[in-house]
Parts: sequence; C-alpha cells; structure tokens
Amino acid sequence: MKSDDIKRKMDALFQELGLEEELEKAAKGFVENFMISGEETEELSEALERAPDSLIDLIWENIEEGDPHLFGREEKEALLCKDIPQDLGNGFIYLNEYQLRLLFRLKAGFPLEERELASVRQLFCRRGWIFSFVDAVDNKCTFVMMRQIQNVLDNQLNDEKVQMLLGLVMGFRKVLQAALNLYGVFEREQLFRLFILYVEKEEDGIDPKRKGIFYQLGNQALEEMENQDEGFWLDADYVISNDFEDQKDYQKFLKKMKNQEYFIPDIPDMDLYSESIIDQQNAHYKRLARILQGLIGNDGRGDNLMVQIEYQVTEEDMSSAGLLDILTGHDILFKNQEAAEDFFRCFNNWGYEVKRWSNRGYSDKELGYRKNDWIPDISVVIRKKPDDIKKIKIGRNDLCPCGSGKKYKKCCIGK
Repeated sequence: MKSDDIKRKMDALFQELGLEEELEKAAKGFVENFMISGEETEELSEALERAPDSLIDLIWENIEEGDPHLFGREEKEALLCKDIPQDLGNGFIYLNEYQLRLLFRLKAGFPLEERELASVRQLFCRRGWIFSFVDAVDNKCTFVMMRQIQNVLDNQLNDEKVQMLLGLVMGFRKVLQAALNLYGVFEREQLFRLFILYVEKEEDGIDPKRKGIFYQLGNQALEEMENQDEGFWLDADYVISNDFEDQKDYQKFLKKMKNQEYFIPDIPDMDLYSESIIDQQNAHYKRLARILQGLIGNDGRGDNLMVQIEYQVTEEDMSSAGLLDILTGHDILFKNQEAAEDFFRCFNNWGYEVKRWSNRGYSDKELGYRKNDWIPDISVVIRKKPDDIKKIKIGRNDLCPCGSGKKYKKCCIGK
C-alpha cells in the first residue's frame, strides 16, 4: 500500500472517530515547542536564538551533562553553539551506514521519504545537528543543516585518520551483529577476539600495543552503540541481545551453556550472520519457506511466519511440537498426511543444521548430536475430507472442518 493511500485511510479513520481536532492541537503544540517558525537560516547561533525553550532543553538533555535549570537561556545558547558541532565530531565514527547516508542526503538537499523524515527528527533534531523550520504562511516544514554542521562533515570526510577509524567501527559493528545473531549473549573478550580476527585475519602474533588499540576502540564503540539502541545492552563483561529481558533472564540462559566453546566464524560466515540470524541459502530452509508460502499465499504472512520460526528455533530451540502450535494458531492446513509429514521432516532436517544460541553458534549437526526425527500428532493440521466430516457432529452454521473458512451448510454438508 502506498504512503498516500495509508494517509488517506488514516485521515478517514480519524475523521470517523472525531479525532481531527485533537490531532490538530497536538500538531500545533509540536510546532510551537520543537520547531522554528519563519525564515530558514543555516547559522547555528541564529537558529538557537530563535528556537523555543522546549527545543533548547531537548538538545541540552541529549548532548550536555549539566542541570539545565542551573543555566540561563543565553548561557545555554552559547554552550550549545560550541558543543553541537563538537558532539557530531566526537560521534561521527560511531554512526551507522543508514545514519551517514541520511546526513549526507540532507546536506546535498535530496528529498526524503516519510520514514527518513521521522528518522531525522528522532536521530538528529534532538541533538541540534538538524533544525526544523515551519513557514508561518503555508505551514510547510523544512529540515535545514546548519553551516557549522556541514563544515564538520566536510572536515571528517577529508581526515584520513577519521576515515580509517570509521572503517574500523563499521567492521566492528558487523562483527557485533554477527555475534548477537550467533550467540545471543557473550563476553566482551569474545567479541574483541572476533574483531581482531576479522581485521587482522589472525589473532596470534599481533602486537600488544595494536591489540590494546582494538580493545579500546571496541569498548568505546560498544558504549556509543548501546546508547543508540542497536539491539543489545551491556552488563559488566557481557554483551546481551535485547531479546533477553533482564539480568536474571540471560544468566539463567548462561547456566545451560556449561563449558560449551564458541563457534568461531570465518570471514564469509561473519558477513552472512551480520545480516541474518540464519543461513537463508540452506536447502532445507528454502524448501520449508517455499512450502509454507504455498500454504498461505502471497500476502506476506508466509515471510512473517518464517521469521517467527527462525527466531524461535535459533533462540529458544523450538521443536516440531512448537511448530505444530504455530501452524494451528494460524489455521494452516495440509491437503493430506503425506504433505504434512514431508513438511515436518523438512523442519527437522533444517533444525539439525541451524546454528543455535544454546550451542554458542554451533549446529546440532556440527556438535555430533543425534538428529531428532520425531513428528507430533499432526492430524489437527490436515484438511478434513467430506467423508471424515460426516462422522463429526457439526452445526449447520459452524465453520466447516475442511478449512475452507465457509459455514458447514455452504460447504461440505451435502458432499
């Protein structure tokens, strides 16, 4: 569905619910508190001088440490005028590819999509890197990058040391994402080992001073990335996926690991698992996804269900019994016993080869475990035939057990 269609549908819904006036008040309040009214400017000092108090305080909270109530308005403006460009300079190498692309698109004046505009507000306006101006006549909103911010971007791009550090941090982010997908929770030490292997191609023989630089950069990058909410949190020496709720949750998980060693990915594996929690090129996985898509149709639900299955197998060791629960919960039916058994055998074959958190990145096959070929009672996911339906007591207005979605009286009652 196109964004214009969505907007029209939402506008119609708000009108139907009588929320237009409330939304208009909310929008007006946002403009008054977090946008600058009138003519645009690229001078940071002028933008800060014209900015509402609420916007000044929001920027202060994101880049300054002192209590804002201890400073007057002019003091805040002076400090922010100095510290906003410095904030970008300090954080530049820790920006991810999407954030960098967005900044340079803004700098070049390229048009942005709705999702990108929302990201600009969330990521950059709150730090004062970008200001939002609203025309007092037609209420048109424009994002403007301050001249001082443009200068910082130019300087960073022309600095060879910054370019080198930016490349290292991008590599570190890739290694971090691969570790999160393979392990779920792991020691910082393990992450830094993988980072060194990724950059140096070996760990032994590396100069201690150079190794120390990698560790220092890694620790700084972790702290910055945690603040950016990149899918993990830190607890002492551990890096923990956001899929663990709290310390008790992940420590309970660690107790199950015993003395299991970590799977050490090579460079191709690192690239693969930095993008996905599973290997989507696995033959059993591809067949499983294809069968599920055929059962559901092309409305996107098949892809969503496969994502759910991926995560529950990788993170929670879901068995074929769990798969059965998913299928019954979504009213998915097979045409006969043979088709259902084939699907579950395919699932067991894939599950044997998938890398799991509980194995610290290894598959059951790699660890030499015995494959689980058990298939639960799958009669509940097999489409009923008319002869079978006649043996069941069904009301005329009940849904037909064949799975068609029609009432019994309009489906199999006379068959």
